[in-house]
Formats: sequence, C-alpha cells, structure tokens
Amino acid sequence: MTLLGLSGTDWTAIGSIATVISIAVTLWVAYGHRGGSTRQEDRSAEPSDSSPPDDTTGDEPAPKWPPDAHFEVPETPPRLRPVRSGNDLLGLVRSAQAYDAGNDDPRSTDEAEQLADAQSAIFGWVEASDVIDHPGEWVRAGFELTELIEELEANGWTVYGTVVPKRLVVGDQSMPWSTAVLRIKRTTQAQAA
Repeated sequence: MTLLGLSGTDWTAIGSIATVISIAVTLWVAYGHRGGSTRQEDRSAEPSDSSPPDDTTGDEPAPKWPPDAHFEVPETPPRLRPVRSGNDLLGLVRSAQAYDAGNDDPRSTDEAEQLADAQSAIFGWVEASDVIDHPGEWVRAGFELTELIEELEANGWTVYGTVVPKRLVVGDQSMPWSTAVLRIKRTTQAQAA
C-alpha cells in the first residue's frame, strides 16, 4: 500500500531521517549554535570516553548538553592502524562526526615545528571536509596529505588512525557520533603499538 505515492520502506526511511533531525535540533538548541563548522573536536584523552566533549575554548561559557546526553562506546575500541595515504586519512575523518588527534612528545624545536605543521595541515583538511563538494578538491586533499604522510615517515614518524563507533544518546533517541582518532608516533615506538 502506498500513501502519497510512497511505499512503506520510503516512510521508514523518512522516519529515520526525522529521528536524526530531531536529535540534531535538540542538541543544537541545548548545546548552543556558535557558528563555524559542525564537526566537534573530541579532546578526550582516550577514544573510549563516554561523556559529551567539553568544548570550552576562549572566554565563552561551556556549552550545556541535555542532562541525559551520553555516548555509548564499544567495550573494546578498534586498534589504531597505520595510515599510509592521504585518501586513507580522509576516509577516516569523513566517516566520523568528531576528531581526536595526538602525537608523541617532540624532542627538539624542529620536531615540534614538524608535528605542529602536520597536525595543522591535517586539521585544516578535517575542517574543510565538511564543505568540500567537488571531486577535484578531494584529489588535491588526498595528494597533499599523502605527501605529508611520506614526509613524516621520512623523518621517523608514523601516522596511525581508526574510527571509534560511538552513539550519542539523548533520552530514548540515539544517533551515530563516531570519532576519528589519529596519532603521530615515533616509528621506533610505533612498532610496539
């Protein structure tokens, strides 16, 4: 049976979309829209953190999440795996709603500069991934990130990444809220990871 020319499957899909929109609007109202990117940077120390991100930057007051908002996370987070190309890296960040980056401590000013430049470049493409809609830009991003990964590897670093599949739960509704976890580790330490 169809209603308004739509089958039962169509109405089920519309219901799912409406649920996601409802959760998003609830969070937008409760969390407070502050402009800019919709992607959240997950600053948790571990990828298995189960509380909403604390996005306190600058002098702005901390956002207010609904009191019953929480993350459901897997009992065993996925293992970090080597990221060998820009396209692999983009695949990780494009499939997630949050981003959690880290690196081994630098041992010199040169290492600090290299890591800072690499993290800034990666984060720039993470932020841009929300608005890139032209295939040529994805080619450019993948190429630039591959060059960056190769430069890091040539200097004794390995980029690791994974996506931690979380669900954001508000009341009796939930939606996917995965976190892309990226780490830049010294090659000698990375072997043991």
